[in-house]
Amino acid sequence: MSAVTRALAAAVLLHMALCMDIPAPVHLVLSSQYFVHLLSWEKGPGSPDGVHFSVGIRTLSGTEVVVKECENVTSPLRCNLTEALSDAEETYYVNVSASLGNHTSYSHCSPFQPILNTMMEAPLLSVAVCNRTLCVSLRAPTEKLQDVYNSHRFEYRLVVSSEDGAEFEQKIEGLRTVTLEDLAPGRRYCVNVRIVNRSTPHRDPVCADVPRSTDVSDAVISVVLCCVCVCVCVFF
Repeated sequence: MSAVTRALAAAVLLHMALCMDIPAPVHLVLSSQYFVHLLSWEKGPGSPDGVHFSVGIRTLSGTEVVVKECENVTSPLRCNLTEALSDAEETYYVNVSASLGNHTSYSHCSPFQPILNTMMEAPLLSVAVCNRTLCVSLRAPTEKLQDVYNSHRFEYRLVVSSEDGAEFEQKIEGLRTVTLEDLAPGRRYCVNVRIVNRSTPHRDPVCADVPRSTDVSDAVISVVLCCVCVCVCVFF
């Protein structure tokens, strides 16, 4: 094949590539765990060589969110959107475009709201002795999520079980410290926490012992015996 023929063939192929429709990206998956948001996709069937992809984001109010790291992507076909989707209450519309030359095609994800669509984990809890009973304190898994977990959207259920098998529940709103009432002295209790109406991974309970109560009669006897001993020492 002569050089002229090869050049003509290349020009024809280039013209076909520029005139053809670019297959849209397929299998868009926006996965979200613990407010870490990862987007992946695949090339559309029949995508030509040289096609590149960019991620676009628009908020419910119409604001465009630029993700520099997700422009002109060729491989791997994924993008971390954790920072771009940082407002937990906002609704985002995410698309992926495939481009080659002057031709572009788009695919869209379903509307995404982090606070509703992410898989959450239960808050962290600590159990401590206070006023001869137990106090339970809740906090967010990370400091930057404190406001999210303290949102009015969430209600928490404490599940308290004792070593004899008895169990009770207590609902609370927000991240705070609560006092567990009517616990038996000298008994060990284990506490777990769940987010109401949300599925969260299992976490081991936190346990603590309620102090034993002091027997008043024993205390009185001890005081009397102490006084008697002092008197004996003084007179003898």
